[in-house]
Amino acid sequence: MPRSRSLNLTESDLVRAIDLVYRAATEPECWPDLLARLNELTTSEASALVVQDVTSQQGSSLWQAGVDPALAIEYAEWAPRNIYLLRGDPLLQTGVVLHGEAAVPDREVLASDYFDGYLRRAGFLHNLGACIVRDQGTLAILILLRRIGLPSHSEDQKRFIEALVPHLQRAVAVQNRLQGVELHRRVAEDALDRLATGVLFLDVRGHVAFHNRAASEILGFRDGLRLGARGELLAHRPAETSHLQRLVGEACAPGTGRGGQGGALRISYGDPHAEVDTSGPMKCGERIG
Repeated sequence: MPRSRSLNLTESDLVRAIDLVYRAATEPECWPDLLARLNELTTSEASALVVQDVTSQQGSSLWQAGVDPALAIEYAEWAPRNIYLLRGDPLLQTGVVLHGEAAVPDREVLASDYFDGYLRRAGFLHNLGACIVRDQGTLAILILLRRIGLPSHSEDQKRFIEALVPHLQRAVAVQNRLQGVELHRRVAEDALDRLATGVLFLDVRGHVAFHNRAASEILGFRDGLRLGARGELLAHRPAETSHLQRLVGEACAPGTGRGGQGGALRISYGDPHAEVDTSGPMKCGERIG
């Protein structure tokens, strides 16, 4: 099958593509933007980031550009019959970039039910696939697709994707680590939400970054403790607010020589303009340390 003529791919094109790769690593919603840019650079009609279980042959299209969203979802049904992955499995190792016909001749693809039932409807035939990672039976593959009747991708386009693969591998690794951190964060927040005691986390400015369910209920009463417009923690009485913010400031700036390491404060509740009864114990809503 003849190769297509590629656009003049430059080092600047590669640098901009790499920048999109690392943006996608920390902002997953940027993957479609990256794929759309790769479509332009490789004169592809569509592209997808596919994850496939080699053992069960189950798979899914995680991100795509230029693919009908309904067909992208339907890929999960056709993944076990993807002739390229079934026949090309021995060739698909981490870092390898292949033209589709290097794995399976066109005549065999055209005779397959995968082509007849899925690819034909999608309108694609030739493809360029990059195995981003193969780990414990799982494949993560970038696939660039051409319309039926168009030639295969050029060798220049193949080399361009080969240069991009190491960065795609790092991006996937970074995203996996971030997803692990996110999972641990959610587990920790769920544990804190089960506490009967109100817990708040403040940033270095003294603004509330997180509060558990019990603290949310306390703040919701707006009687004793409340949140200011910028997320700062306020007491019911101005004098107590000043004291509270000083303690918070000291706790958020340890080792600066500006004071102690925070402290404890009893917060009053009730009408801030009412006279405080000093004959008995002061009523308080929360103890903040």
